[in-house]
Amino acid sequence: MIKLDDYLGIVIDEGYNLIIEGEVVRPRVRRKREMAPVLWRADDGDEDMYYMYREVFLRRDRGLFEGHRIRHDVTLIPSKKVNGEFNKTLGHYHPGDYPEVYEVVRGEALFLMQSRDYRRLVVVEARKGDQVLIPPGYGHVTVNVGQEALITSNLVFWDFESDYRPFVEKRGALVYVTEQGLVRNESYGPDFEVVRRSGKRLFGSNIYEEFLGDPRKFAFLKEPDKTPPYLT
Repeated sequence: MIKLDDYLGIVIDEGYNLIIEGEVVRPRVRRKREMAPVLWRADDGDEDMYYMYREVFLRRDRGLFEGHRIRHDVTLIPSKKVNGEFNKTLGHYHPGDYPEVYEVVRGEALFLMQSRDYRRLVVVEARKGDQVLIPPGYGHVTVNVGQEALITSNLVFWDFESDYRPFVEKRGALVYVTEQGLVRNESYGPDFEVVRRSGKRLFGSNIYEEFLGDPRKFAFLKEPDKTPPYLT
């Protein structure tokens, strides 16, 4: 059982159900067979890889989030490796180039963010409390590089479905994060820029509380061209 007393009082039980104010949010589970097309070295095994919890709100706050059409989600990525590759999400782009904001609630992460033309890869190393902007037009993968479960929260525009096809077709992101370091994915062309950054706190408090304090700060999630440059 995982207790997040400092983040909405969330509890994640042994069955990977998320509990908030006594209510159970069951996860969408991504399994290894679904992940096979994007893994560095896939095999015939199958197991749970990570857990996605959608629409995670305190009861009193749901109406505010719904009114602004901003969704708050939580993701749990267990610490494990698959044939030398660190556990990760499948990866997706957002139709409409909508941005997204993440926060590391627990653990250590690498965020891989790649441009649509595959010419630029931004690698962000982030720890608990760090907040990361996925810029407009960038696809992204979250990798657990720590020794405990990685838990992230995110805020995103509610009214679209993520597009996983580019990552499936290219067999993953531009690089794989492995015990050997970053390994280039040969499905892409040879030339792309790699930018490395350290995570940082973009807001004064966690992203959930920041939204409650002033939802207007996150209006750019619905209007990508208004994304503040200081966030990037």
